[in-house]
Amino acid sequence: VVKVYYRFYVQEKKTGHIQEFSELHPMRYLFDHEIISFANNAGFEILASEEWMTGSSPDTNTWGVVSIARKVKPVSQ
Repeated sequence: VVKVYYRFYVQEKKTGHIQEFSELHPMRYLFDHEIISFANNAGFEILASEEWMTGSSPDTNTWGVVSIARKVKPVSQ
């Protein structure tokens, strides 16, 4: 788990007043094998995975990844 801290500065256009606020988001990393397993257990297959917004191949320095999946079978209950 990693804690991601965001600090925002919002400026009101009319007055120029700047408001600051922050958020803390505890986030869990998911690795390729976990995403594949979760998808398979839900009846999907992973068609592709790529770095978010660039389309590059993900590596150990990649922060955001998108995976494209296709439904292949109904999930057994």
